Amino acid sequence: MKTNQFLTTLFLVLISLKAICQIETPTDIITNRNFEGSAPSNVDELRNTLNYYLDDIRELKLKQPKAIFNNKMLNTFFNNEINSFAVEMKDLSLDTNFSNIDTENKMITIGTNINFKNLFNVADKNLRKTNHVLSLSVSGKIDKNYSKVYSYSKTTNEYDFASDFGINIKYTYLFNGTVKFNPEINSRIVNYRSGELNTIVTRFIEDDIRNNNDDVIKKYYKYYQFIAETEIKEFEKSNFINSYSLCYLTFNSYIPLTNKIVNHKKESTLGNFDNSTFNNWKFDFSLNYFKNSIINKFLLNCRLNYSLFNNNNFIAENTTPVTFQNITVQNTSQQVINSSDFIFIGDYKTFVTQCFKFEFSSLFINKAIGLSAAFEKNIGQYDAKNWKIGIPVSLKDNTNKPKVNFEIQWKEVNSNHFIGVSIGYIFGKFLK
Repeated sequence: MKTNQFLTTLFLVLISLKAICQIETPTDIITNRNFEGSAPSNVDELRNTLNYYLDDIRELKLKQPKAIFNNKMLNTFFNNEINSFAVEMKDLSLDTNFSNIDTENKMITIGTNINFKNLFNVADKNLRKTNHVLSLSVSGKIDKNYSKVYSYSKTTNEYDFASDFGINIKYTYLFNGTVKFNPEINSRIVNYRSGELNTIVTRFIEDDIRNNNDDVIKKYYKYYQFIAETEIKEFEKSNFINSYSLCYLTFNSYIPLTNKIVNHKKESTLGNFDNSTFNNWKFDFSLNYFKNSIINKFLLNCRLNYSLFNNNNFIAENTTPVTFQNITVQNTSQQVINSSDFIFIGDYKTFVTQCFKFEFSSLFINKAIGLSAAFEKNIGQYDAKNWKIGIPVSLKDNTNKPKVNFEIQWKEVNSNHFIGVSIGYIFGKFLK
């Protein structure tokens, strides 16, 4: 139990650190504009926020002549899009809290994300690029719509965490995203910024100055973000953006809070059986690529994954345990049926397995249905080659954002073929 207590304490410390870092204080507003230009120093200069915004684009053009968009606007754009397509990206979300259900592995995961750019209460944090995200979560097995976390164990005669309950610690690094646009829209963007955008921003700033007494720097970044978000809405509505793509790395570790008890015996005969412990730890590293073609209504998600995990021959061979019913004889004419024991038949062996996996999934036909495939090669005592072909379907909400995905699958695992349906949910938007 000492190891379990240490891991639980570490997890609680990390959660507490996140909460402490998010406490707002009146003295930690950084006045550095984080751009090459200078920030306004009084309320009157706030009325020129759109000019500051456009100046940043002009300065960027000195380094990148084809630049049309503001870097901070693109940061805001990618932050929004990552959350919008979290279901397709499978393992990437920037929501503060999240929960998802994996029906294929019968697991539920509940966790929180620590976005490093939010660790300090700086005035422009919402405009900064997201590079580093630390995700902390707990996972548990689902049985009859219930996930047991902590209970009394008849095997150890003490209370302990469930054998399928563990902690996930994941680090994600996001590379710079890429946006492609129609080069013929330059004049339309210029006209929009000098006309409609200028009118919207001027009205918003004047109303806010009259009704809000916030610090000048706070106001400035608030207006800057409003301009960026207003441009994003217009560009999406007018199809100025053709497509965008994003590449990111993840490193994930799964640490179980207790060992599994594996009952086994060499032959399926009545009598005593052996109890062995198994710790199903796992580490994996992945390189991911995501592309959304807005103009062609097409999504593509690719992943190259390497994993290292503890394994045993019963898991590797997908062995089903045999049920032995315990019966107590009370007298010569009465018997009482007690609890059942699930016992694996055969020699029990543990070993470490490495796995290389490549998979891709796509959605087309208005991003509602697509095609997916995966191939994996295991290395070590377990060296099977497994593959999967699927037809993913994405169900949208009333804002046309994906909420539920299911996939019709044909797969080969350990030379056995299966046809079925895998369902995935993500609930990050509903946890506050």
